[in-house]
Amino acid sequence: MRIAIISPASERIPPRQYGGTGRVIDALIKGLIEQGHEVVLYGTGDSLTSASLRYIVDAPTDTQNSLMDSDHVKYAFSSASDFDIIHDHTYFGAATQYSRYVNTPTVTTLHTVPQPQLVHLYKNFENYPLVSVSQSQQSLFTGANFIKTVYNGVDLKEFSLDERKGNYMLHIGAISWHKGSHIAAEIASHTDIPLVMAGRILDPNFFRVYISPHIQSGKVTYVGEVGGENRVKLFQQARLLLFPILWPEPFGLVMIEAMACGTPVVAFNRGSVSEIIKDEVTGFIVSDRVGVYSAIERIGLIAPKKCREHVEYNFSNEKMIKQYEAVYRDLIAQNPLT
Repeated sequence: MRIAIISPASERIPPRQYGGTGRVIDALIKGLIEQGHEVVLYGTGDSLTSASLRYIVDAPTDTQNSLMDSDHVKYAFSSASDFDIIHDHTYFGAATQYSRYVNTPTVTTLHTVPQPQLVHLYKNFENYPLVSVSQSQQSLFTGANFIKTVYNGVDLKEFSLDERKGNYMLHIGAISWHKGSHIAAEIASHTDIPLVMAGRILDPNFFRVYISPHIQSGKVTYVGEVGGENRVKLFQQARLLLFPILWPEPFGLVMIEAMACGTPVVAFNRGSVSEIIKDEVTGFIVSDRVGVYSAIERIGLIAPKKCREHVEYNFSNEKMIKQYEAVYRDLIAQNPLT
């Protein structure tokens, strides 16, 4: 198949440090090419990809910008006839507008929780095909046309199993209120296990007020934004991943990265969590801080190999790619103009 992949204009492929959506797009491109497909990436000009690269944005924008995203998507659709399928990953729904004027089947994977205007948009475009990254995500987009859920995958060679665990908890990802970073820090202050925190600081004032005091007390170590081998080692050596989210997490790539390394996850039961973690087998799903403390005490009951096996069966890159291939074939077959 001739496949166009449209990534967000705000993200380099692959990300320089860490970005969940960007890592998924990069893995998808590599897998599709390995399967013999012809792939063109509409991304930023500094992207490093094995696909053919087309772009109008030289480097990622500092923030997500709907106007830039719209121009970026419009550029991709100007060559729609070059492709059998267009797969959009952008955040603002621009593909719904441009897909009306081309004959090439189009699908969008939603990687985020919705803004009200986005819910309204996809409800109005009731026949526009969407892919969710979890079943729970679908419930947030009332009236949208979801044709399939495809769980994100992880590179099982990169995130390898290590059963030798260190003596720290890990909280990794965007350092923010909605990710529960302040809760993770508070929990660390009431346990004997220190917390390593890694990720991009979204709000310096939040970090100063809610995180810095725990760093000063010695209970939390902040190591910045971490990628590559250092990131993998953090996962491999952690006793557990602490994931006390306060929002309806659409997927949560860090959960499967941790479990691939044999590290169990302790998470609040919100969003996709109950679809990703197998409770009391690959971690613990809890409802509050009391549940977290109980889970930490019982974390030794979780076998690293069980965590790894769960990811191998459910969340490999290979499984993700096969499911997207099936989505493409179905949409092409349903299109009377192809």
